[in-house]
Amino acid sequence: MLEYLMFRPVRIDDLDDVFHLSLKAQFGLSTLPKDKQMLEDIILKSETSFSNRNPRNELYLFVLEDIRQNKVVGTSGIQGEVGVDDDFFVYKRIHKHVSDSFLKKEKKTVELHLQNNPIKSSKLGTLYLDPEYRSYGVGRFLSIARLSFIANHRSWFKDSIITELRGVSDELGHSPFWDHVMKPFFNVSFYEAGVMAQTSDTFIGSCIPRIPLLVDIMPTHIQDIIGKTHPYTIPAMKILQSEGFEMIDLIDIFDGGPKMRALTDHIKAVRRTVFSSRYTLTGTLENKNLYIFSSGRGDSFRSCCSQGVEDKDQNTICVHDEPALQHVLKQGELLSYLRLYPKSRRSYQYTAPVSYSLQGLSQTPFLACFSQWFQELSRCQSSLFYR
Repeated sequence: MLEYLMFRPVRIDDLDDVFHLSLKAQFGLSTLPKDKQMLEDIILKSETSFSNRNPRNELYLFVLEDIRQNKVVGTSGIQGEVGVDDDFFVYKRIHKHVSDSFLKKEKKTVELHLQNNPIKSSKLGTLYLDPEYRSYGVGRFLSIARLSFIANHRSWFKDSIITELRGVSDELGHSPFWDHVMKPFFNVSFYEAGVMAQTSDTFIGSCIPRIPLLVDIMPTHIQDIIGKTHPYTIPAMKILQSEGFEMIDLIDIFDGGPKMRALTDHIKAVRRTVFSSRYTLTGTLENKNLYIFSSGRGDSFRSCCSQGVEDKDQNTICVHDEPALQHVLKQGELLSYLRLYPKSRRSYQYTAPVSYSLQGLSQTPFLACFSQWFQELSRCQSSLFYR
């Protein structure tokens, strides 16, 4: 599947495909609104950003295209800097020790303090992949390819990168945090608030309470979801953790979801990006690993994922010739490549328990034993990689 997928900047003629993708996404992904006019505005802004050679607060939206069908199957994006042209409100979770003079002891409390643009950062967002393509490392490719864009355009981005993870919400788009904590101040639904926040620069600032919010007096089921991510977002969170992103004590004002941060030059994908135009194409490879290959700059940027064997001494790489690679090479010589997975992902590091005893093997078909053993090995590999 990966050999037919190309990562590139969005174009206005992708509007229909992106809109159909937004309809598949659950409510809560506010950066991919289920509104065609809003999506058109986002795409037009992105097109302008890619062509701007003196970037400031730009929005870069990418799509993943299945070249067999000329169909967009995923999106991901980067914002050049948060809080430049509009407010970037967050809650900072603060733990306090309060003295109780009556009981003559200290007690711990947790408060949410409102902050506006507390850190000068670029931001990742708008990650969504069609459910039919969620296998074989496609989700990781969609997430990591934008980090390759950052590595190839380092001066366009800030020294740190943050990302907002979806908080807990249900299939109908109801956020318990919003409904219980924020809705009394805004008097609109969770979905309406997301739309209004994107269409008005003053909506949040005019309604949001400025006083600290005491978590301890909230219902237990609300306390339990503050700073927790949506179950569907956990795979994306683990990918970012494997690249060096860490949780920070900033909470989303809409759904109470967590935020992650990494220093740009410390992100593993950025650090392992190799800038070289020396490569050879081949139809067969041994001891191959998956790499992301990129060419072009700005609105000409393209990436694909293919197998390769690297020769560091010669600063070159042998690449398996794939259909998507040919599309990438149309933009010019390769600018960079990086391994899709960190080097620590090696088969000899993993062990899996034997599924059957020797006595059981004599009574169980060999293929059944091998199949269960292989599944257990795969499970252990996945678990260790994300640990």
